[in-house]
Amino acid sequence: MSASSTQLHFVREPFELAASFYLFHLAGNECTKEYATFCNQLQHESLQAGVLRTAQHLLYAELPNMIREYRALQGKPNALTLRLEDWDNAFSATLDSMLRFLSVNTSSAAGTSLRLKALHADMHGGSVMSPHTTHTNLSRDVEFKIHKTLLMNHQICRALANYTYALGYSHSLQAVMARCP
Repeated sequence: MSASSTQLHFVREPFELAASFYLFHLAGNECTKEYATFCNQLQHESLQAGVLRTAQHLLYAELPNMIREYRALQGKPNALTLRLEDWDNAFSATLDSMLRFLSVNTSSAAGTSLRLKALHADMHGGSVMSPHTTHTNLSRDVEFKIHKTLLMNHQICRALANYTYALGYSHSLQAVMARCP
């Protein structure tokens, strides 16, 4: 990609990414080629073992790439980093921010059409963004067990907390680390 090209970079809070990545692949999504073995292992493991396997994978494969890109693009006028959680928490504002950054004139017919398509997909459960979106219909019990597993493993919890801090999700490393035993 050229240095002058416009770049969108999406990040996800690491604890939430671990939960979503686990559930997404446990359900059999994206389980061909690169993730076939990983998905097969998840199908035959307990929730705790699968969540820890997922966290290890993210810590050594996905998150280092995410932080490398995040740091490389910080402060560049042609780059915009968006948090995936903002699509759930403030979809319309996040969409507008992205469209402004991409210089899409939302008052033009094409811009209005693009915005309406994205809003329609969001309202009807479509996937505007990555398939690793939050699992809103996930039972609170399963969600609690996943997060408890991550928090109770000291090494994994501290590593995920470091990434949470490095990606700007907290201004205090101490506050993030307080989540870990």
